[in-house]
Order: sequence, then structure tokens, then C-alpha cells
Amino acid sequence: MPGVTIEQSIPARFEQQARLYPDRVAIQDPETALTYRDLNRLANRIARAILTVRGPAPEPVALLLGTGVPVVAAMLGVLKAGKFYVSLDASQPMERMAAILAEIRPALLIADNPRMEQAETLCTAPLLNLNALEPGISEENPGLEISADTLAYVLYTSGSTGKPKGVMHDHRYVLHLTMVYTNSGQISSADRLALLSPPSFAGAVRDIYCSLLNGAALFTFDVHRGDITTLAAWLRQNQITVFFAVATMFRNFCRLLSLDDRFPAMRLIELGSETVYAGDVDLFHRHFSEAWRMIVNLGGSEISPVCQFLVDAGTRIQGTTVPAGYAAEDVELLLLDNDGNPVAAGSPGEIVVRSRYLSRGYWSRPELTRAAFLPDPEGGDRRLFRTGELGRLLPDGCLLHLGRCDFQITIRGYRVEPADVEAFFTGTGLVREAAVTAWLDSAGAQNLAAWLVPVQPEAPPSIDELRTLAAAALPAYMLPASIVLIGSLPTTSSGKLDRHALPDPRHAGQQSATA
Repeated sequence: MPGVTIEQSIPARFEQQARLYPDRVAIQDPETALTYRDLNRLANRIARAILTVRGPAPEPVALLLGTGVPVVAAMLGVLKAGKFYVSLDASQPMERMAAILAEIRPALLIADNPRMEQAETLCTAPLLNLNALEPGISEENPGLEISADTLAYVLYTSGSTGKPKGVMHDHRYVLHLTMVYTNSGQISSADRLALLSPPSFAGAVRDIYCSLLNGAALFTFDVHRGDITTLAAWLRQNQITVFFAVATMFRNFCRLLSLDDRFPAMRLIELGSETVYAGDVDLFHRHFSEAWRMIVNLGGSEISPVCQFLVDAGTRIQGTTVPAGYAAEDVELLLLDNDGNPVAAGSPGEIVVRSRYLSRGYWSRPELTRAAFLPDPEGGDRRLFRTGELGRLLPDGCLLHLGRCDFQITIRGYRVEPADVEAFFTGTGLVREAAVTAWLDSAGAQNLAAWLVPVQPEAPPSIDELRTLAAAALPAYMLPASIVLIGSLPTTSSGKLDRHALPDPRHAGQQSATA
């Protein structure tokens, strides 16, 4: 995917694929399968319905639709009409959706029959029912001139680190993201990609456009509403070749596999969004030996990917965590201290990204935008983005991800990286997943607490055994004062670990102990 192709619009690139591969399956959900020709025609009808109601002026359009064909067609239709979309997740609380709509103030809300009543309750904007389009609407491309720097969508974050923010991206960003993932994963029209999340999540943006802007086939399976126990059979049945997942979901998925489970069509697995452990690579080798490669990605809603690390059949990880990897195409990594100065070589610092291909900022949050997105002191059209993540660069330029800056913990004057303690426990072979945070005891002192998911829940290790192992390997200030054995770690709707939902270690049941 040559770099010059990023200087265009998403519809222009998609229409090119529709001309090249008109009869190939573009998208398939449990109810419907559409070829590129038919998906393009449906998107054109939606675009023309929008233009009839609102005209071509750039403005926000909200989407309240299910997963699969309807919402993807609506996304393309909004973009073809020269507007930008905000995709809502109907499974989220009404209060959250109402807050997003109050902030974004859409010019139009597109819904379908099952959600029209919900849409009428949420918003006073004009409604367009996707199931009631006029039958005579033209299926021809609208043909609007849309530049690469036109806003494409606003994506609201999960709010795991504070109030949800609307992250703005233009067409150029999406084309660049697609180019980077395409080039590193060698994605082509022969691939079959899995879409596992609703389009309101950042990962879905990557899955949808890496498929539809490459002439590949996109198959939808919503793991947040579906049954993950059927995912393995679904991957095989649909001969999925490219599988993106957050690390926690990948572990939970692999836990359900038998030793004989194999995926002969799979050639690429991409993990990201969270710390990836050496044990995850072992799972890859165990169940995906036929796969060509695994790529570990570090990125966020504001830019993705930041770095990538390639794992193949011969890769062996030194230590307990997988490196975040090397800077992605057109990305430069900086590590800065609290004053904004470069840290000494080999020292930890905040990961700051220098790139031309960053988010436009946060919708209606100019103060947050100014704090996170900075002009490049060297001049030019690149900008800096402060990720809020800690990292350390190895001499060869490989980045080690050390967790979020706001998750850093100081115990008796020592700075503790929770990921280091989590990696120790998962490296014992007794713990499948771990979460380590700080908590205040009754005296107001800060201590570490560890929530651990045993590898064998029916015969878990004793907490005394875990304490003994930790004491033999970790310095005293890194030893958790409280250890809780738990059946599973709570996750957010995007599949990431939800640290805010971890139970109080003092009231977590009998499988816990506080030193």
C-alpha cells in the first residue's frame, strides 16, 4: 500500500476496491453477506439519504445500530456524504450515550428498527431509519470531493483513565493506520479478517478499514455479546487468516482451547492494548504453530500503532514481558521526564510520539488537547503527543512498555512498576493472569495488592506458597501486602483489564490474605 495512497479520502480508496473486486465478499455477519459491489451500493443509498436531509456540509452524524453489515454500511455512507460519524454502543448505559450525544450535538441520528425507540429517547436531532430508506434512491457514487484532512469520526474512549473523551481523526489518519498495519502484516485482498468489537471501539476501526480498504473479507463476531466458547469453531469455519485481539481476551480464548485445537488458515495474530507476557507467546506457539507470525502492537485511541514487535516460530522471549517493539512507520519515539526533557539513555520516561499522523485532538476539550498535543519544537508539520505511558528504550531502539504513568506506585520511597510484579506471578506457571495495584490500609499507608487467576482453579496454589516464591525473587518493597485469588479479572466493554472494578482486597472472600 504505497504511501501516496494516504493522501485521499476513505470513500475514494473503498470505491477503488469495489471496482477491483466487485464480486468478492466484503463483509459477512450472522444475517447478511454483501459483496463489494453491493456494500458500495448500500453505502451510496445511505449517503444520498443523508445528503437529501442535511446537504453536503461537514457535520457530526451519530450511529445507533447493531454490529455487522448495517453499521459498517452507515459508516461508509456518512463518509461518502462528506460528514463524520460517532458510533454509539447500544449495550452501554443510556446515561453514557446521552452524555456523548449532548457533547457531540449531532446533526442527524441514524438508527434501525430495533433501536428507534431508544434513539427517540436519547436525542432530539432528526432521525434517519436505516430500515426505511426510500426505494428509489440512486445507488451511484455521490462523487463528492473529500480531502484527506476532512474529519472522519469521533471515537469516545472507555473512560478507564477518567471522563470519556471524544478523539477526532481525519481521513488521512485512517489511511495511514491502514497502510502501517497492511505493510507490517502483509494484508491483501486474499485475507479474511475477524471483527470482534463494535465500531465504537478503536480496535474495530483498524479491523474494518484494514479489510475494506484492501479488498479483503470482513467477518463479524462480537465477543462482548456472543459466546467466546464458540469463537474457535467460528474462526475455523470462516477460515479467518488475520485475527486481532486485546491480550486479556486472547488469554481467555486460549484457556478454552484443547491441546488439539489448531487453526490451519490462520497466518497472522495481532495482540495489543495491554501488556503482553511471555506466556502469551507460549500460547501462540502451542495453538497457532501453523500461523506465520504474531505482531504485538502498542498504540492508543490517539495514534495506532506506536510500535510493533514481531514474533514468529523461532522467537523466544527473554524475561517475562514481551517488548512493545520498534517505532512504527512514520513514528518517532521520545522518552521525556516530568519537565519535558529527554531522559538519560536507558532510563524510564513518558513515551512521547512525534508524527504527522496523530489525532486532531479531543472534541470540545481544547484544554486537554493543548496539554496532550504539542507543536514540534523542531518545526514542520509533525506534532508531539504525550501518551501518559511509561517506557524504557533498549540500546537497539526497542521499547519496553512499563505501564501508565498514573498507575505508578511508590512504596516506602521506591517506585514500583505494577507490570513487573504482574509478570513475576504469571511467570511462576501457577498464575494465568495477574493485576497489581496500590491500596491504602487502615493506617493510610500505601501498599501493593495482587489479584491472581490460578492456572488450575480446581487446585489453586496456596497464598503462602505464592508469598514464598515472591519473597525469594522480589525485593521487599515489591511484595504485595495483600494477595487475592480470583476466578477471573474484570474487563471493560472493550475487553481490557478494568482495574477500577477489582474487589476490595479486604473483602474479597476466603481465597485472600493480607500480610
